[in-house]
Amino acid sequence: MREEVAAKSHLGTEIFRHMQTGSLVPDEITVRLLKNAMLKHKDTNRFLIDGFPRTLEQAKMFEHEVATVSFAVSFDLSADVMRERIAARAAAAPGRVDDNPETVEKRLKVFEEQSKPVMDFYDPIGRLRRVSAAASVEEVYAETRRHFCSSFVYLLGPPGAPVVPVARRLEEKYGHCCVDVPALLQAYGDSKEEDSTPETPRP
Repeated sequence: MREEVAAKSHLGTEIFRHMQTGSLVPDEITVRLLKNAMLKHKDTNRFLIDGFPRTLEQAKMFEHEVATVSFAVSFDLSADVMRERIAARAAAAPGRVDDNPETVEKRLKVFEEQSKPVMDFYDPIGRLRRVSAAASVEEVYAETRRHFCSSFVYLLGPPGAPVVPVARRLEEKYGHCCVDVPALLQAYGDSKEEDSTPETPRP
């Protein structure tokens, strides 16, 4: 959105007006910008989207028109700490139109009324992860990273299917760790471990 504002396009002018008042940019504009940004990276099937969705309508529109969300991460923080951090940011880097006290209060109200229902929507269906944002950046990062480290993809196929070559390519492309179960079992069976070979049936 800030890129669009910087470009001084017609769309950017409308976005800037919403930023000034603390109101949310219309869902149609937000989803359109997001979809266009994702289309620029067609070779990627994993996206980390910051600051979205802001409303339940946005979430539903995105899932209907773009893609299904794997999970959402909620950074939980009290309103007082939010005010303190925004004030510190404004003092360190002035110039953001949405960091003045009046606009901040509007943003907090909008968050309570329109963004929290998104969490209530994803939580019961197991697609919400919560992280306390009151700690240091390093601690928040470590806790957030934990939610991204328990991902498994199963590759299944009949005898003769190119499962292993495909798995190796996925490993190189996306950074997954390929675990070849048949190869593990074969290596274990060929080893000298005590229980690696079947016991001789007793008479």
